[in-house]
Amino acid sequence: MLLCGTHDKLFDLNFITIDTNNMSVIVSDAVKLPAVQMKMLDKKITVSNFDEFRKYMEYHNSEYKKKESKLNKTNSEVK
Repeated sequence: MLLCGTHDKLFDLNFITIDTNNMSVIVSDAVKLPAVQMKMLDKKITVSNFDEFRKYMEYHNSEYKKKESKLNKTNSEVK
């Protein structure tokens, strides 16, 4: 998957991921990007080898959910 530098870093750090059910980008609430960059994430993607992509994204999505859970726990403790 080819992403620009900013989005690639967000993906690597599990701040964004791809929903394999509808192929849309999921963005963590912790991400605060300018509106123009957020608009770039508001797209559906297409892939040529969907089965392989789905396997990888299932792993990535589980890592994303772990990170979101930790962030939500931290945010609730701060309040």
